[in-house]
Amino acid sequence: MTWYNKYRPLSFDDVVGQELVKQVLQNSLQTSKIKHSYLLMGPKGTGKTTMARIFANSLNCVSENPQASLDIIEMDAASNTGIDDIRFLTEVAQVPPISGKYKIYIIDEVHMLSKNAMNALLKILEEPPKYLIFLLATTNPEKLLPTVMSRLTKLNLSSHTIEGLVGRLRYIADQENINISDQALEIIAGRSSGGQRDAINHLETVASFDLESYDQDNVSELLGLVNQALIGDIVDSLVGQSINNLLTQQLAGLSVDGQLFLGQIFEFVLDKSLGGNSDYDSLINPMAEVISYHLPILTPLSVLAILQSKLGLRVFQKAPANSPSVATSPIELKKKPQPVASPALEQEVKLQLPPAPIEIKSQIPAPIELNLSQIQKFLQELNRLGNTPPTLKMCLQDIQVMNIKDDIISLTVSNGFFLGLINNPINQKFLKSELMIRFGAGFVMVFGIRDNQVPIQTISADSTSPKSIEPELAPKEIKQLTRMENQLPADGIFYEAFKSLKPGMENMGIKIHAPAVETTLPTASNNPDLDMFDNLISDLDLE
Repeated sequence: MTWYNKYRPLSFDDVVGQELVKQVLQNSLQTSKIKHSYLLMGPKGTGKTTMARIFANSLNCVSENPQASLDIIEMDAASNTGIDDIRFLTEVAQVPPISGKYKIYIIDEVHMLSKNAMNALLKILEEPPKYLIFLLATTNPEKLLPTVMSRLTKLNLSSHTIEGLVGRLRYIADQENINISDQALEIIAGRSSGGQRDAINHLETVASFDLESYDQDNVSELLGLVNQALIGDIVDSLVGQSINNLLTQQLAGLSVDGQLFLGQIFEFVLDKSLGGNSDYDSLINPMAEVISYHLPILTPLSVLAILQSKLGLRVFQKAPANSPSVATSPIELKKKPQPVASPALEQEVKLQLPPAPIEIKSQIPAPIELNLSQIQKFLQELNRLGNTPPTLKMCLQDIQVMNIKDDIISLTVSNGFFLGLINNPINQKFLKSELMIRFGAGFVMVFGIRDNQVPIQTISADSTSPKSIEPELAPKEIKQLTRMENQLPADGIFYEAFKSLKPGMENMGIKIHAPAVETTLPTASNNPDLDMFDNLISDLDLE
């Protein structure tokens, strides 16, 4: 049995909070002033159905006469929404109770009833028999018909407080012999949005890991949350208008939901602001606006990138107090010069960033140290992202990281087709954006074909457009991609791509269906066998 059912309150004394509603219902029992219909409304997990059951059992004195429970009928309006269901209910309601004093109907999620079903229910609510009582529960009272609402006694249940939830969770933890700190219980309570059912579910989930003890850190990790100390460092950095590389590296190592992470930061800022610290007030409106966008944010680094762009900040490391100041434009982040292997393989291009409301004057740091496994992991993560362009996903598994020297990352693909996909502007833009979010400006990705001398494609975190760099040596052999004018099919144009073959097979070729573009495609004589593609991707730029 799940814990929220196992520890469901059986009396008003066991109910957490809701003091006003409990007092109204208990006074009705004591004075015997019972209304014929009640509406319990409030957020999920606040005890609406539980309170209805306790009140119904008290009305029929079920503890003294267990047979009276037969006259308490529960109905889920979410699965019984039709008018026929309500007509059957009204017919059965005409039969007096069997053992109890009242015949009581508990209808959960009553707002799910259709309009016709609500009108049918309205008839019996207008003129109910004296023994009939309706206890209705809903999370959306605004969806009920006004004529129905006017005939109900409305009781509003509020969300549970953190203190109330922690007290209930502490009782359950003691019953289950769980060694957990009060700070950890506060995290669970805060994660539950004021709902007792969600709080108990989270506690049961955490307890399933069977740890010897639970503290603030491991509970945060188990629930997919970021440690409060790290949240504080991030918010303080945003207030101080500087985010150092160490902090970005910590965020890069976290595997938490971006939306949840953004909500944690916003909640922390609100708490600080409500606590009287005006330094955090300037962050509230920009963060609220970002949250209102409902963006598909997946990682903490994505959150940081959006916030620093919205706030007009740059991700950089603070320079020592005695270091010279390097002026930067509020819309242009200049790349620090780095030694390169060959001037023919790279051209420095400035990264155009959104206008910033403030001007930052500080020394731009050298790039963080990278290794091959970090870059390979970065490419694997791109393959799992939902917003990665499909054409880029086709070649991510084929990319191999060859070398990292200074700020140049050398990568290779197996053939010219994949190199063409990477050359696509959409893929260029996506790679540059993700490269900057993950590692910061100052890195260049250089792509080439394995074991072949072909043009090398350069992608830089601080580039504004793809740049095709000529190799030092020309390809050994280039075959022509020729248009077959005499074999035009009805649905498109075919091309025949020739390649180096064994003697006697020179006339063989591969037919590729592509848009009607006059172009030539360079290929090396020692390329691996070309793959056959029935249809080229529509956004592949062959020029």
